[in-house]
Amino acid sequence: MSERLGQKLERSPAPVLAPGATAPRAVRQACLVVDEKCGFAGEFQGIDGSAWVLPYSQLAKVEVTADGAGLTVVFATCEVRIEGEHLAKIADAIARGRNVLVRATDPRWKSAFKDDEVFVASLKINESKSSGKKPDDAAGREAA
Repeated sequence: MSERLGQKLERSPAPVLAPGATAPRAVRQACLVVDEKCGFAGEFQGIDGSAWVLPYSQLAKVEVTADGAGLTVVFATCEVRIEGEHLAKIADAIARGRNVLVRATDPRWKSAFKDDEVFVASLKINESKSSGKKPDDAAGREAA
C-alpha cells in the first residue's frame, strides 16, 4: 500500500445492472430524506464525501428550474447547486422548514432509482467570498 501513497487512484467503472437485478444497498440510499417535524437545518452530502449542515436561519432563497432538473439553494454564507431529477420535492421540503438530508449519487446508478424518485446527480457548494476590504472611514463622514 505504501507504494500507492501520493498516487491518484482510479475509480473502477460502475457495474451494469442486468434487467430485474437489484443494486447493492449502498447504491439504493435515497437522495432525499425528510424529517416531517419542523427543522432548523439542511444537510447536503456530495459524491466525494463532503458534507455541510446549513441552518435555515441563513436561508435566503430557493430556486427550481422549470423542468425540475436544477435547484439552487442560497444561504448567507454559501450557495448550493443541485442537478438531477424531481428536485422540486427538495425545494418543497425546505420551504416547509423540514430537516432534510440531500445526498448526491453517482449518475451511473440512476437506473437503480424509481422514475418518480428524487435523484441527485450533482451537488456543489460555493462559499461566498468576502471582498476582504475594510470600509473606508471617510465614506461615512459628512462633507465639511
